[in-house]
Amino acid sequence: MKRTRPGVALLEALVALTILGVLGSALAALAMESSSAAAHAAAAEVAVQRASRFLEVVAVWPRADLDRRLGTRRQGEWQLTVS
Repeated sequence: MKRTRPGVALLEALVALTILGVLGSALAALAMESSSAAAHAAAAEVAVQRASRFLEVVAVWPRADLDRRLGTRRQGEWQLTVS
């Protein structure tokens, strides 16, 4: 029969806890990154909706309004180029 050295079980338990700690912190970082990505996607969606509403308004401008805005100009928060 093999004789085990004293303290081996304690060492194995410490290694197991270290592995669990590393995995737990990696999962927590992944969850935080996922939450951040979701918030960024929601903000981008809002920006796209605002830009879409602005382009819907520009699409119905009469020719006289478009002629006054020839070239590239700042229009609200966007750069509008009329050629």
